[in-house]
Amino acid sequence: MRFFIPLFFACSLHALDRAAIMKIAGQPHDRSDILAELAIFPDAREYKVSAQAGPVGGDLVAMPSPLAKEKIVRGRYVVSEVKFPNREKPMIMVVTFDKEQKSFKKWILVPGLDKVIELTGIGDLKKRTIAWMNEGPLEGETTLSIQSQSDEGSRWKEVTYKEGKAVRILRGRALKIK
Repeated sequence: MRFFIPLFFACSLHALDRAAIMKIAGQPHDRSDILAELAIFPDAREYKVSAQAGPVGGDLVAMPSPLAKEKIVRGRYVVSEVKFPNREKPMIMVVTFDKEQKSFKKWILVPGLDKVIELTGIGDLKKRTIAWMNEGPLEGETTLSIQSQSDEGSRWKEVTYKEGKAVRILRGRALKIK
């Protein structure tokens, strides 16, 4: 439990809104002067993503397997764009490290969802792992996830809770292809 207490109370002093996320996502790839904490992410530009999700205690169902593009912006942001089949716009994720709070921050724009999803993460840089926590994505939910990096890609597991009960799980993998 001690591991997650800092996640619960950490809140972003510099939250990004939709316009700021879009502005960052529109900038070019630039890995020079990368923040040391972001160096745990693979040096990759494209991934093949696979994931399974389902209710706790039920069967996990394979989700669509999109391609994800990734870049580093100004050495300060990891920007990922995931284009799902039958969706006009991609999901956009922006990750940075807040040196003041000693925590990772992630903002996600999901097509069709009005609000920006904001996550706070505590990392173990030696193990290239981040524990993320956020409220949502739906009202009254809290999601906890563990994301592990390697030179070949990324893996994550997340559990979503509602009213203190685990209701949904998701496991995913992004394999570097470029």
